[in-house]
Amino acid sequence: MTMLFGYQTALELWRRPEVYTHASFSQTMTLEVPSEGRATPWTVEGTATTLWSDTLMDLARPWDLVSSTYGHHLSKEGIHWHARTTALPPHSGLRLEGDVFLVSPELCLLQMAETLPFLELIQLMDEFCGTYRPEGDGLECRPALTSTALVSSYLDSSEGVNGVKAARRALRHAVDGSASPKETQAELLFSLPVTRGGKGFPKPQMNQRFDVPSDLRQAGDPGYLECDLCWESKDAELAAGQPHHAAVEYQSTRWHVGAKKLAADSRRRNLLESMGVHVITLTAAELFSAKGFDRVATLIANEIGARVRTRLSPDEVTRRTSELRESLLGKGDISADGAPDESDLPPDQR
Repeated sequence: MTMLFGYQTALELWRRPEVYTHASFSQTMTLEVPSEGRATPWTVEGTATTLWSDTLMDLARPWDLVSSTYGHHLSKEGIHWHARTTALPPHSGLRLEGDVFLVSPELCLLQMAETLPFLELIQLMDEFCGTYRPEGDGLECRPALTSTALVSSYLDSSEGVNGVKAARRALRHAVDGSASPKETQAELLFSLPVTRGGKGFPKPQMNQRFDVPSDLRQAGDPGYLECDLCWESKDAELAAGQPHHAAVEYQSTRWHVGAKKLAADSRRRNLLESMGVHVITLTAAELFSAKGFDRVATLIANEIGARVRTRLSPDEVTRRTSELRESLLGKGDISADGAPDESDLPPDQR
């Protein structure tokens, strides 16, 4: 029987290395919604590969499967059917094995937009358009599954489908290239509108690459550096004609410790400054402190010339900011040294 995995099950699959590294994903396809003759629980056929046998059997139940037959939307034991009676646009699905299909990352985001709250949907979009995935209590690097441009194009071809309006609202605030949840959270705190509790800054470039000129390199220096969040500065040009940028580097407590690491960070900052990139550090403790975060935001605003105006009263701004911070960060898990425990990847593993 033909199966099309979608919704929460598709999200779980797209977070699995055996899925996003599968060779058949190098090509997309147009997939019409399968029409089933009957709804029966999936059993692994003898011809299925060990890879997919193990993967399917390890999925959380109930599985979310999509069908074009309304009668199949009734949940069966271990299966939750989702009815869709119109054909899917191009690039909606990928073949896993035989008659087993998986909705594309773009369609998965559209389906999750039907149920996820606004902020959670943006964060999921940033994950799919970024280079990380959750792995237990930590993170794992992986190539981006999609991009904001591809998601936008797919939504344009899905006019009238459930979730499109919510997905478009969230996509306006999503970014490409985030390398960790903390970078995503910091970016949202900086760039969401004041009416939503953010600082209202322009969206930054995430992990922007800066090539290191050969005349600045010493032995052991990299050929390029990346900055977590980057804006073009209000100073249009340096004397050498190089664009001037302001960059925020998120400094997690777990990885930025020790004399050698501190020396490497200092060398990195000096290199960036000499290339016209003014580096502002955002520590974990500052991210989790409203006052500390405001200090960093003021430095960025001065550097990029951000002037945010709002008709909200100061008390209302404070209330909305607090609500956003609590939604994104919770109350914070403060460790003994006064900084939140976290599991971001070290920069050299990004």
